[in-house]
Amino acid sequence: MNKFSIHIILKILTGILVFFTLVFFKNYYSFLFSSTTSGLMALPENSNYLLIGSSLTRQSYDPSILRSKLGKVYLLAYNGNQPCMMSEQLRFLKKRGKTWNHLVLEFYPQTSSQGPSISDLRIMLDSDLDLKRRYLALLSNEREISFSEYYELIVTSNIELITTYFLTGALIDSFSVDGGYVNKREEGSSEERLAAESEKIRIVSPKIHSAQLQCWKDLIEENQTEGKTLEVWEAPKFFSVSSDPNYREIKATFSRFLSEKGILFRSFTFSDRDPLLFRDPIHLSTQGREVLSKTIIEAIEKAPN
Repeated sequence: MNKFSIHIILKILTGILVFFTLVFFKNYYSFLFSSTTSGLMALPENSNYLLIGSSLTRQSYDPSILRSKLGKVYLLAYNGNQPCMMSEQLRFLKKRGKTWNHLVLEFYPQTSSQGPSISDLRIMLDSDLDLKRRYLALLSNEREISFSEYYELIVTSNIELITTYFLTGALIDSFSVDGGYVNKREEGSSEERLAAESEKIRIVSPKIHSAQLQCWKDLIEENQTEGKTLEVWEAPKFFSVSSDPNYREIKATFSRFLSEKGILFRSFTFSDRDPLLFRDPIHLSTQGREVLSKTIIEAIEKAPN
């Protein structure tokens, strides 16, 4: 074997070693490279209000407005975050010694009607190895996971954020404040556009998925016994979404379920036909976020102690 061949083999072996080192590091230590302003690892000590949910939580509430009356507020949000994922995230936070006085869980019929899935790959990036395993167990208990999906979740997803963290970390952090995506001004929409986009997000099933229902039961049981306030909030949607029969049936079923469990369900409403308050049919504009946040403060201040 000549020197050229040996040199090529060494390059290949070095590349393989670097690849497996990155994959190992990603799965064991990726949470060290997560955002310092959003996600699991950015939760401050002793929050007064912890709101956990999907992008609806991130883009429905303004932490700075809520903080003015409610104290330290943090929005823990991932795109498409489901009850089953929320349950595991809260266990992770408790294991790390994080505390809060008031816990608010998001309700959105779409995420409760589907089987466990991961929409936002940042969920894996922000997790330690044990939490990653728990996520994968949730998925595999529901359906067969393909090799390509495993490969994306374990190997490729967000690995570039680890290799470029020292260049992109500050930029990513600048997008959020207390977990809320509030640094960007988001304009309202038009009624025609909102009505057209609503057709793309119809809820297929009028039932709460069995796995998500069990996770709701676990969430309530595990967090109701700690002597802290537990509530479920529903942010407003454009009327063409919230008036959908499947949406209304799931909401009615869920409302009865919470009532039986003794959990306060706050379904906030305002001008759901005003397109200027919505960026899209389920996400609020900056104006809508400000209106809702002030509405929430008023509702909490008027509530009996």
